[in-house]
This record gives sequence, structure tokens and C-alpha cells, in this order.
Amino acid sequence: MYYKISLLIKKISFFGIIIFNCFFLKAQPTEFLKGRAFEIKGQPDSAILCYSKILDKNKTDAKVYVARGRAFYENKELDKAISDFIFANKINGNIADFNLAQCYARQNNIILTIESLKNHLTSKYKLPQVIVRLDPEFEKFDDNPEWKNFWKKDWYDKYDNQIGEVSFMTKNKDWMGVINYISDAIKIDTKHHEMLYFRANAYHEMGNYKTSLNDYDNAIDLNKHKYEYFEGRANSYIKLGKLKEAVTDLNFAITIAPDVFTLYIKRAETNFFLFNYDIASADIDFYLSLFANDTTAIFLAGQIAQASGNFFDALSYYNRLIKFNPLNAGYYLSRAETYEKTGLVPFALKDYNTCINLEPQNKIALRKRGQILFNQGNKKSACLDWEKAMNYGDFEANNFYLDNCK
Repeated sequence: MYYKISLLIKKISFFGIIIFNCFFLKAQPTEFLKGRAFEIKGQPDSAILCYSKILDKNKTDAKVYVARGRAFYENKELDKAISDFIFANKINGNIADFNLAQCYARQNNIILTIESLKNHLTSKYKLPQVIVRLDPEFEKFDDNPEWKNFWKKDWYDKYDNQIGEVSFMTKNKDWMGVINYISDAIKIDTKHHEMLYFRANAYHEMGNYKTSLNDYDNAIDLNKHKYEYFEGRANSYIKLGKLKEAVTDLNFAITIAPDVFTLYIKRAETNFFLFNYDIASADIDFYLSLFANDTTAIFLAGQIAQASGNFFDALSYYNRLIKFNPLNAGYYLSRAETYEKTGLVPFALKDYNTCINLEPQNKIALRKRGQILFNQGNKKSACLDWEKAMNYGDFEANNFYLDNCK
């Protein structure tokens, strides 16, 4: 009896998760996410409107004031930006001090710039030295005595400086340098999750995915609030073919950072390879509702629609892509394959022709055009296409050629 009850509870929980996921996936972007998307697209006016809608209903969310302040800053409305950043600090002390320093620097007010930076560098929000020192807003102060005097104090400890070194080597793709430097550093202290994360990335970039997983695991054990750690581990899982594990990590990453929109693309693509077309489609639809002209996302949407049998939707996506870029051979290839599946062979043949004109060595287009020509009774032209595809390394074309052209 106990076993049956436990089994029933598990089933209810399982279906509850499915219902929750479906609800979440069908949900429309929040005003905050819309605002973030407008920021990324360089439309601060629209971002300000979204954030203002939130603040009209709730004036206690510091992160929204920071976001709107950031949009005002990009829109060159510095007084309004400063007002929002000050209000954010009143709600959540020091959260916007670096933003304030940028604003005051743009106003050439070095006294308030230094004051805000001092508050920032003594807060839990302190950014890495490389970000602070190289911020373009502060370049104008490089020769200023007050600025030089401010930086005489060592605002960063030994570990902060180590992170700066590792960041520099990472930027320069010195992967062995990163690994050696961190391996020496963590002999003394193994509890610095940032170091483990950077080394994991280095191992990943060198193709040592299993070793990278170990460092990602340890970094996540130490800090479960960094989306980058889960995304990094997901990348290594993908390389190792562990796609279900990758999706789980991408779920965590999106929960932590729902405004890192590239995560939705990555999760959609991973679910696509797992044949979870409905879930993949929901993610890509969500993303496209915010970034309607992203050609990478549109192409993936077409692939998902095509694979799931929604051929007319797929054709619509490919039509949009070709309108954006009529010189991309891959778009014609994908549309041709979709036309074939809908029985529109003449249209498919036309697209294969265009693809091959744009990219004469496209072995897939050559092989598939050869199949159409062969079925139309044009054996000579089909064999020529298969021979070319075969010479470009297409194994299937080799079989067609041997079976039909010898």
C-alpha cells in the first residue's frame, strides 16, 4: 500500500513538473526582460518605458532602478540616471555606486567620481580591477593628481590581483598559462570558485572536457549562484554528448540569469538534438519575441519546425532569412529540403540550383539535386552531380554513383 501511494505521489509530482514547465515555456516575456532586450538592441527609450511600467506598480525593486538608470545613462539623460542610481542605493546600499561613478565621470566631476568609486570598492559589489581601471569613462582622469593619488591605495587584495591576471590570460587565449597559473595558486587555497571556473574554461577550450567537468563541479559546489558556472559545465556536457545533463544545467543557468538571452538559444538547440521539438520551439519562440530579426535564431526555428513536420512554418522562417540575406547558400539548401518534403519538387530544384551557384562545392545540394534529376529521368546530369559530391567527400553520393552510374 505504501509503495502504491509513493508511486502515485511521484506521478503527480512528475506531471506537476510538466504542467509547470509548459506554463513557463508558454509565458510571455516580463516587462523587465523586454527592457533588457531593448537595452541590448540599443533602444534605451523603449527600455525606459518598460522599466517605468514596473516602477509604477512597485517602487521597492533596486535592480529595476539600476536598470532604468542604466537606460537613462545610455540615453544621455544623466540627471535622471543619477536619480535612479541614488534611489537604488537607498533600497539596497552600494548596488549602484559604480554606475554613479560612471555618470559623475561623464559630467567631469572627479570629486563625486572618486567618492562613488570608493564606496563601490569597499562594497560586496566590487568589480574586478581590470573592468574598473579600463572603463572608458575614467580615461580622462589618467593624468589627474587626485585620480593618481586615489589609486595609490591598494583597493584589491592578492586574490583580486590573481583574478585579474587570469582574466588577462583568458582574454589572450593563453590556456596553458591559465592552467599553470591557477594550479600553482590553488595549491595554497582550493576554495576559490572563480579560479576553478577559469581553469575549467581553459581545459574546455583545450578539448579536455572530462577534466573541465571536475573543475566546474567543484566551482558549483562552492558557489551555486553563478550562471556562468552552469553554462560552462553545460558546454562541456554537450561536447561529451551528455545532452540531458546539459539541459539540466542550462535550466539552472536560466533560473539564475533569465536575462542572459543566449542561454535560451543554447537550450533550444540542445533540446532540438534531443528531439524535444516542442520544448525547443517554445524557447526559440520566446527568444524571437524579443529579438525578431536574429538570423541565427530564425534559422534554428526553421530547423526545429522542419524536423517536427511543421513544413509551412519552416518555409516561412527560411523565406524571412533569404529576404535578409539572399546570398547565403545554406538558407536555400534548407528551404529546398523543406520544399521536397512538401512535394514541391520544382521549387526544391530551383533552390538547389541557387545554392550550388552560390556555393559550387556544396556536396549535400549536389547529391540531392542529383536525386531529383535522376527521378526526372536525367541520368547524365544526376551522375555528374553525384560524381562531384563524391569527390567533395559525400559518402551517400558515392553509393548513388556506384549503384546508378557504372
